[in-house]
Amino acid sequence: MSITKVLRRMPQSMMGIGLGLIIAASLPTAVFAEPQQSPGPNGDLTFEVRDTTAVQGKYGLAGSLVEYDARRTAADRATVTVKVNGVVLEATVDFAARTGSWQGHGKILGGEGKTALAGMEKALAGQLRPGKAVLGPHEALLHRAVNYWSEAPAGYVLTGDSFSKPAESDVPKPLTDEKGEPLAAAGEEECLNAMTGEQSAAACQQSNEDGILYTSCSGSHAECHDANSHCFRCASANVGKSVNCKGRCGGGCCVPDGLGIYTYDCLDHDQCCGDHGGCLNPWDGECGDEYGEADDDFLLGRQNCGWQC
Repeated sequence: MSITKVLRRMPQSMMGIGLGLIIAASLPTAVFAEPQQSPGPNGDLTFEVRDTTAVQGKYGLAGSLVEYDARRTAADRATVTVKVNGVVLEATVDFAARTGSWQGHGKILGGEGKTALAGMEKALAGQLRPGKAVLGPHEALLHRAVNYWSEAPAGYVLTGDSFSKPAESDVPKPLTDEKGEPLAAAGEEECLNAMTGEQSAAACQQSNEDGILYTSCSGSHAECHDANSHCFRCASANVGKSVNCKGRCGGGCCVPDGLGIYTYDCLDHDQCCGDHGGCLNPWDGECGDEYGEADDDFLLGRQNCGWQC
Protein backbone atom coordinates (compact mmCIF):
# COMPACT_ATOMS: atom_id res chain seq x y z
CA MET A 1 0.00 0.00 0.00
CA SER A 2 1.37 3.43 -0.91
CA ILE A 3 2.16 5.98 1.81
CA THR A 4 -0.64 8.13 0.36
CA LYS A 5 -3.24 5.42 0.91
CA VAL A 6 -1.84 4.65 4.39
CA LEU A 7 -2.20 8.31 5.33
CA ARG A 8 -5.71 8.39 3.89
CA ARG A 9 -6.78 5.38 5.98
CA MET A 10 -5.36 6.84 9.22
CA PRO A 11 -7.94 8.32 11.63
CA GLN A 12 -7.97 12.06 11.05
CA SER A 13 -8.13 12.73 14.77
CA MET A 14 -4.68 11.13 15.03
CA MET A 15 -3.42 12.86 11.90
CA GLY A 16 -4.56 16.21 13.25
CA ILE A 17 -1.89 15.84 15.94
CA GLY A 18 0.88 13.73 14.44
CA LEU A 19 0.73 14.68 10.79
CA GLY A 20 -0.15 18.27 11.60
CA LEU A 21 3.11 18.62 13.54
CA ILE A 22 5.06 17.07 10.67
CA ILE A 23 3.49 19.43 8.14
CA ALA A 24 4.02 22.47 10.35
CA ALA A 25 7.66 21.56 10.79
CA SER A 26 8.37 20.85 7.14
CA LEU A 27 6.40 23.55 5.32
CA PRO A 28 7.15 27.26 5.53
CA THR A 29 3.52 28.28 5.00
CA ALA A 30 0.50 27.75 7.22
CA VAL A 31 -1.53 24.59 6.72
CA PHE A 32 -4.82 26.49 6.67
CA ALA A 33 -5.55 28.81 3.76
CA GLU A 34 -5.89 32.52 4.44
CA PRO A 35 -8.65 34.46 2.65
CA GLN A 36 -7.44 36.92 0.01
CA GLN A 37 -9.04 39.73 -1.97
CA SER A 38 -11.75 38.48 -4.35
CA PRO A 39 -11.44 39.45 -8.04
CA GLY A 40 -14.91 40.94 -8.07
CA PRO A 41 -18.34 40.77 -6.41
CA ASN A 42 -19.17 37.73 -4.33
CA GLY A 43 -19.80 34.76 -6.57
CA ASP A 44 -17.97 36.32 -9.51
CA LEU A 45 -16.56 33.76 -11.99
CA THR A 46 -14.22 35.02 -14.70
CA PHE A 47 -12.91 33.23 -17.78
CA GLU A 48 -9.60 34.76 -18.84
CA VAL A 49 -9.03 31.98 -21.40
CA ARG A 50 -11.54 29.49 -22.71
CA ASP A 51 -10.86 27.54 -25.88
CA THR A 52 -10.42 23.96 -27.10
CA THR A 53 -7.15 23.47 -25.22
CA ALA A 54 -7.37 25.55 -22.04
CA VAL A 55 -9.70 27.26 -19.60
CA GLN A 56 -8.26 29.70 -17.09
CA GLY A 57 -9.69 32.28 -14.74
CA LYS A 58 -10.62 33.25 -11.21
CA TYR A 59 -13.52 33.00 -8.80
CA GLY A 60 -14.14 35.19 -5.78
CA LEU A 61 -16.48 34.65 -2.85
CA ALA A 62 -16.61 36.29 0.58
CA GLY A 63 -12.99 37.41 0.46
CA SER A 64 -11.71 34.07 -0.82
CA LEU A 65 -9.86 33.78 -4.11
CA VAL A 66 -9.76 30.72 -6.38
CA GLU A 67 -7.45 30.71 -9.40
CA TYR A 68 -7.78 27.88 -11.91
CA ASP A 69 -5.90 26.56 -14.94
CA ALA A 70 -7.17 23.49 -16.84
CA ARG A 71 -5.30 22.16 -19.88
CA ARG A 72 -6.19 19.58 -22.52
CA THR A 73 -3.09 17.41 -23.01
CA ALA A 74 -4.54 14.77 -25.39
CA ALA A 75 -7.84 13.87 -27.04
CA ASP A 76 -9.36 12.57 -23.78
CA ARG A 77 -6.76 13.61 -21.21
CA ALA A 78 -6.52 16.76 -19.10
CA THR A 79 -4.79 18.32 -16.12
CA VAL A 80 -6.13 20.98 -13.77
CA THR A 81 -4.52 23.17 -11.13
CA VAL A 82 -6.71 25.06 -8.66
CA LYS A 83 -5.26 27.50 -6.14
CA VAL A 84 -7.62 28.20 -3.24
CA ASN A 85 -6.44 31.04 -0.99
CA GLY A 86 -2.90 29.87 -1.67
CA VAL A 87 -3.56 26.12 -1.29
CA VAL A 88 -2.65 24.30 -4.52
CA LEU A 89 -4.76 21.33 -5.67
CA GLU A 90 -3.97 19.33 -8.81
CA ALA A 91 -5.64 16.55 -10.80
CA THR A 92 -4.96 14.58 -13.97
CA VAL A 93 -7.48 12.27 -15.68
CA ASP A 94 -7.47 10.22 -18.86
CA PHE A 95 -11.16 9.66 -19.54
CA ALA A 96 -10.52 7.10 -22.28
CA ALA A 97 -8.01 5.02 -20.33
CA ARG A 98 -10.09 5.42 -17.11
CA THR A 99 -7.09 6.47 -15.03
CA GLY A 100 -6.38 9.49 -12.90
CA SER A 101 -4.76 11.04 -9.85
CA TRP A 102 -5.07 14.08 -7.66
CA GLN A 103 -2.79 15.81 -5.18
CA GLY A 104 -3.40 18.14 -2.25
CA HIS A 105 0.18 18.39 -0.96
CA GLY A 106 -0.84 17.66 2.62
CA LYS A 107 -2.86 20.85 3.02
CA ILE A 108 -6.26 21.52 4.62
CA LEU A 109 -8.84 23.70 2.90
CA GLY A 110 -10.70 24.89 5.97
CA GLY A 111 -14.18 26.37 5.96
CA GLU A 112 -13.42 29.39 3.74
CA GLY A 113 -11.86 27.24 1.02
CA LYS A 114 -14.73 24.74 1.06
CA THR A 115 -17.31 27.51 0.81
CA ALA A 116 -15.50 29.14 -2.11
CA LEU A 117 -15.19 25.88 -4.03
CA ALA A 118 -18.83 24.99 -3.42
CA GLY A 119 -19.87 28.34 -4.86
CA MET A 120 -17.47 27.96 -7.78
CA GLU A 121 -18.87 24.50 -8.60
CA LYS A 122 -22.37 25.97 -8.97
CA ALA A 123 -21.04 28.82 -11.08
CA LEU A 124 -19.11 26.41 -13.31
CA ALA A 125 -22.17 24.18 -13.69
CA GLY A 126 -24.23 27.13 -14.87
CA GLN A 127 -21.56 28.32 -17.32
CA LEU A 128 -20.24 25.02 -18.67
CA ARG A 129 -23.64 23.23 -18.65
CA PRO A 130 -22.29 19.70 -18.13
CA GLY A 131 -24.78 17.06 -19.17
CA LYS A 132 -26.18 19.34 -21.88
CA ALA A 133 -23.17 20.84 -23.66
CA VAL A 134 -20.30 18.87 -25.18
CA LEU A 135 -17.30 19.70 -23.00
CA GLY A 136 -13.64 19.23 -23.66
CA PRO A 137 -11.81 16.99 -21.18
CA HIS A 138 -10.19 20.03 -19.56
CA GLU A 139 -13.58 21.66 -18.91
CA ALA A 140 -15.11 18.43 -17.64
CA LEU A 141 -12.19 17.76 -15.30
CA LEU A 142 -12.24 21.31 -13.93
CA HIS A 143 -15.91 21.00 -12.96
CA ARG A 144 -15.53 17.50 -11.53
CA ALA A 145 -12.37 18.26 -9.55
CA VAL A 146 -13.82 21.45 -8.03
CA ASN A 147 -16.95 19.49 -7.11
CA TYR A 148 -14.86 16.80 -5.42
CA TRP A 149 -12.57 19.14 -3.48
CA SER A 150 -15.52 21.22 -2.27
CA GLU A 151 -16.80 18.10 -0.46
CA ALA A 152 -13.60 17.51 1.58
CA PRO A 153 -14.22 17.25 5.33
CA ALA A 154 -13.22 20.61 6.78
CA GLY A 155 -10.34 19.16 8.83
CA TYR A 156 -9.21 16.56 6.28
CA VAL A 157 -5.55 16.47 5.24
CA LEU A 158 -5.57 16.41 1.44
CA THR A 159 -2.78 13.96 0.66
CA GLY A 160 -3.98 12.81 -2.78
CA ASP A 161 -4.59 9.48 -4.48
CA SER A 162 -4.46 7.69 -7.83
CA PHE A 163 -6.78 5.17 -9.51
CA SER A 164 -6.73 2.99 -12.60
CA LYS A 165 -9.69 1.41 -14.38
CA PRO A 166 -11.99 1.17 -11.33
CA ALA A 167 -14.66 -1.52 -11.55
CA GLU A 168 -18.05 -0.09 -12.59
CA SER A 169 -21.40 -1.73 -11.96
CA ASP A 170 -25.12 -1.06 -11.67
CA VAL A 171 -25.81 -4.22 -9.65
CA PRO A 172 -27.16 -3.05 -6.25
CA LYS A 173 -25.84 -4.25 -2.91
CA PRO A 174 -28.15 -6.54 -0.90
CA LEU A 175 -30.27 -4.92 1.78
CA THR A 176 -29.62 -7.74 4.27
CA ASP A 177 -26.59 -8.76 6.28
CA GLU A 178 -24.76 -12.09 6.05
CA LYS A 179 -27.43 -13.70 8.24
CA GLY A 180 -30.26 -12.41 6.07
CA GLU A 181 -31.31 -9.81 8.64
CA PRO A 182 -32.27 -6.29 7.50
CA LEU A 183 -29.28 -3.98 7.62
CA ALA A 184 -31.15 -1.53 9.83
CA ALA A 185 -31.14 -4.22 12.53
CA ALA A 186 -27.45 -5.08 12.14
CA GLY A 187 -25.23 -4.19 15.07
CA GLU A 188 -21.94 -2.35 15.03
CA GLU A 189 -18.55 -3.50 16.24
CA GLU A 190 -16.55 -1.40 18.67
CA CYS A 191 -13.04 -0.37 17.66
CA LEU A 192 -11.05 -2.76 19.83
CA ASN A 193 -7.32 -3.27 19.60
CA ALA A 194 -6.80 -6.99 18.85
CA MET A 195 -3.71 -7.13 21.08
CA THR A 196 -4.89 -5.22 24.15
CA GLY A 197 -8.67 -5.52 23.89
CA GLU A 198 -8.95 -1.78 24.52
CA GLN A 199 -10.91 0.61 22.36
CA SER A 200 -8.74 2.23 19.70
CA ALA A 201 -9.66 4.50 16.81
CA ALA A 202 -6.82 2.94 14.81
CA ALA A 203 -8.74 -0.35 14.75
CA CYS A 204 -11.38 1.26 12.54
CA GLN A 205 -11.14 3.53 9.49
CA GLN A 206 -10.81 0.56 7.14
CA SER A 207 -11.38 0.43 3.40
CA ASN A 208 -14.86 0.05 1.95
CA GLU A 209 -13.97 1.02 -1.63
CA ASP A 210 -16.73 0.03 -4.07
CA GLY A 211 -15.06 1.18 -7.26
CA ILE A 212 -17.83 3.04 -9.11
CA LEU A 213 -21.00 1.24 -8.02
CA TYR A 214 -24.11 3.18 -9.02
CA THR A 215 -27.29 3.46 -6.98
CA SER A 216 -30.65 4.28 -8.51
CA CYS A 217 -31.99 7.84 -8.30
CA SER A 218 -34.31 7.12 -5.35
CA GLY A 219 -35.30 4.36 -2.93
CA SER A 220 -33.40 2.42 -0.27
CA HIS A 221 -29.82 1.25 -0.62
CA ALA A 222 -27.26 -0.48 1.54
CA GLU A 223 -24.85 1.92 3.26
CA CYS A 224 -21.76 1.05 5.33
CA HIS A 225 -19.25 3.36 6.97
CA ASP A 226 -16.86 3.40 9.90
CA ALA A 227 -15.61 6.17 12.14
CA ASN A 228 -13.22 6.77 15.03
CA SER A 229 -15.84 5.46 17.46
CA HIS A 230 -17.10 2.36 15.65
CA CYS A 231 -16.15 -0.12 12.97
CA PHE A 232 -18.37 -0.80 9.97
CA ARG A 233 -22.01 0.01 10.64
CA CYS A 234 -24.39 -0.96 7.86
CA ALA A 235 -27.98 0.15 7.40
CA SER A 236 -30.58 0.85 4.77
CA ALA A 237 -30.48 4.48 3.62
CA ASN A 238 -32.66 6.44 1.23
CA VAL A 239 -31.17 8.38 -1.67
CA GLY A 240 -32.37 11.11 -4.00
CA LYS A 241 -34.37 14.31 -4.00
CA SER A 242 -36.59 13.45 -1.01
CA VAL A 243 -33.53 13.35 1.29
CA ASN A 244 -31.64 16.40 -0.04
CA CYS A 245 -30.09 14.30 -2.81
CA LYS A 246 -28.21 12.00 -0.44
CA GLY A 247 -25.98 9.69 -2.48
CA ARG A 248 -25.16 12.34 -5.09
CA CYS A 249 -21.47 12.96 -5.72
CA GLY A 250 -21.67 16.60 -4.73
CA GLY A 251 -23.42 18.72 -2.15
CA GLY A 252 -27.20 18.90 -1.95
CA CYS A 253 -29.64 19.41 -4.82
CA CYS A 254 -30.49 22.10 -7.35
CA VAL A 255 -27.10 22.63 -8.97
CA PRO A 256 -28.11 24.08 -12.36
CA ASP A 257 -27.13 21.69 -15.13
CA GLY A 258 -24.80 19.90 -12.71
CA LEU A 259 -23.79 16.27 -12.87
CA GLY A 260 -26.18 13.79 -11.27
CA ILE A 261 -23.79 10.99 -10.30
CA TYR A 262 -25.24 8.71 -7.59
CA THR A 263 -22.98 5.97 -6.18
CA TYR A 264 -22.50 3.86 -3.06
CA ASP A 265 -19.20 5.51 -2.13
CA CYS A 266 -20.84 8.93 -2.28
CA LEU A 267 -23.76 7.57 -0.24
CA ASP A 268 -21.36 6.24 2.42
CA HIS A 269 -19.71 9.66 2.63
CA ASP A 270 -23.03 11.51 2.88
CA GLN A 271 -24.34 9.17 5.58
CA CYS A 272 -21.13 9.40 7.57
CA CYS A 273 -21.28 13.19 7.43
CA GLY A 274 -24.86 13.14 8.62
CA ASP A 275 -24.09 10.77 11.50
CA HIS A 276 -20.85 12.33 12.74
CA GLY A 277 -20.61 15.89 11.49
CA GLY A 278 -17.16 15.02 10.16
CA CYS A 279 -17.63 17.19 7.07
CA LEU A 280 -18.37 20.42 8.94
CA ASN A 281 -16.31 20.46 12.12
CA PRO A 282 -12.88 21.89 11.14
CA TRP A 283 -11.09 19.66 13.65
CA ASP A 284 -12.93 16.43 12.87
CA GLY A 285 -12.10 14.14 9.97
CA GLU A 286 -14.34 11.21 10.91
CA CYS A 287 -15.41 10.73 7.29
CA GLY A 288 -12.07 11.27 5.61
CA ASP A 289 -11.66 7.69 4.39
CA GLU A 290 -15.17 7.66 2.90
CA TYR A 291 -14.35 10.92 1.13
CA GLY A 292 -11.10 9.52 -0.26
CA GLU A 293 -12.81 6.38 -1.56
CA ALA A 294 -15.24 8.49 -3.61
CA ASP A 295 -12.60 10.25 -5.73
CA ASP A 296 -12.95 7.96 -8.76
CA ASP A 297 -16.75 8.31 -8.54
CA PHE A 298 -16.52 12.11 -8.75
CA LEU A 299 -13.84 12.24 -11.44
CA LEU A 300 -14.88 9.32 -13.68
CA GLY A 301 -18.50 8.44 -12.84
CA ARG A 302 -21.20 8.84 -15.46
CA GLN A 303 -24.30 10.97 -15.03
CA ASN A 304 -26.94 8.40 -14.11
CA CYS A 305 -29.64 10.56 -12.51
CA GLY A 306 -29.46 14.06 -13.98
CA TRP A 307 -30.40 17.31 -12.28
CA GLN A 308 -32.80 16.91 -9.38
CA CYS A 309 -34.49 19.96 -7.92
